[in-house]
Amino acid sequence: MSAEGGEKPLRSNDKMSRREFLKFAGASALTLSITNDTMNHEGLPGSQIKKLETNIAERESGPHLLNMFPWGDAGLDEYAKARTDAPEKVALMKEVMYTFLDQEIQNTRIYESRGASFPYTVIRIKDLARALYNAERTSVAEPTNEVGRASSAEAVPSTKHVEFVMTSVLATVHGHPFTFCEEAIHQTMRALPAALTALENGEESEDIEIYTLGFPTNELGTMDAPFTDAMVESPFKTLGSLYGESVEKLALESKKQNQKMELVFTGVSMGANFAAEAATALLDKGLVTQSREDASIEQPHLTLNLYTPAGLNEAALRKLQISLGFVAEGVFQLAANPVVRKIAPNEGKFLEGLKTVLKKEGIEAHMDEAQTERKNKVTSMMGSIVQKLIQGVPIDPNLVANKLVGTVDPTLYSMERNRKLTKQKEEHPNSLGSHTIRESHPNQRTFGVQMSHTIPFFRASEFKRWDKVVGKVN
Repeated sequence: MSAEGGEKPLRSNDKMSRREFLKFAGASALTLSITNDTMNHEGLPGSQIKKLETNIAERESGPHLLNMFPWGDAGLDEYAKARTDAPEKVALMKEVMYTFLDQEIQNTRIYESRGASFPYTVIRIKDLARALYNAERTSVAEPTNEVGRASSAEAVPSTKHVEFVMTSVLATVHGHPFTFCEEAIHQTMRALPAALTALENGEESEDIEIYTLGFPTNELGTMDAPFTDAMVESPFKTLGSLYGESVEKLALESKKQNQKMELVFTGVSMGANFAAEAATALLDKGLVTQSREDASIEQPHLTLNLYTPAGLNEAALRKLQISLGFVAEGVFQLAANPVVRKIAPNEGKFLEGLKTVLKKEGIEAHMDEAQTERKNKVTSMMGSIVQKLIQGVPIDPNLVANKLVGTVDPTLYSMERNRKLTKQKEEHPNSLGSHTIRESHPNQRTFGVQMSHTIPFFRASEFKRWDKVVGKVN
């Protein structure tokens, strides 16, 4: 149930070309929709793969692994409010959401290397689409002759799209593989309609995987003494480097021969700095490139998305702003945001249920006296991660990055940035450019939208995607 871990950086120092800008536009689909709303199995033994498929088949007409899913339940509540005239859509989406949860739980693994281990999970769109399709039908259409030929050993496999989501942690209860799973849900809902259509037509769907990486400080993770010391001294570089290694093992080394790959790193909040360090680690080894012209089968293209990156605050008083900003954000969201109120009090209960299920698969919590002491040095408001974050954690200026910033985010609020954005809107109305500015680093674009630090994943434009999914399932 674990995966063992084990030249100069190839980077673009020039301004983004029009082609790369278009890629930026694609990566910004999430942020545009917020604005419009006004605000292959990873080398497991054959027996494990067989067990995975058997369990999915058994659950098609049976109960789900857990009867609560705080993030999914919060989204379903908002969907029900938006679809009061269509309760059947909400019922179908609940089945989709809990099938998603089943597969994420079943795909939970432990990555172990360098004296540390952390939990992670992955959703494979092909597997999820097939499970949903089979739930409504007795069989799946066979691929056409053309598709059969395309999947032969001699043919070139289609491009594989793999996203790695890196998140945040404040306590040992956080940093599990479902932290910020809203991003995995979002990408799943974008990809499912096409995958279900492909199954209907007997065609091969796109190869898409979304990983969510947990923390060694989580109850399911471990850290030895040397790794703990490194996390105390330099948490972002230490864990970011380990994340980079895990990407190398889980994605780069497992892709099919002659298969192109598109990699995306998405870092949310403090996860932005971990994502940047993971990108730096792979770039330094020459394993990926951020230049589309240089991308190849041997060297995939990497897109780096940094959402609400509090650690990139460059203000003189950033230590005070980030600290007070997180407190203000927490108070405001708990008071005003029903999604947060649904998730926050139920996360602990969910984790207890998750641990019970995973224990049957050999994945257990590690919270003895030594592990508790080590993890507490790194987590909490006084732990090394937060203390280093509030001091500001600059990233390599040569990284090509898309930064999403809320114009009223208390951890990143900047009058100067907002003035630039206002000017952009005046000069480029009704376009992507109206929300995009280049700040101090030419390779890093900042996309500003009207929101706070907490990203509103469950919104009107997102529910239009959900409608498409339930329409296909139905």
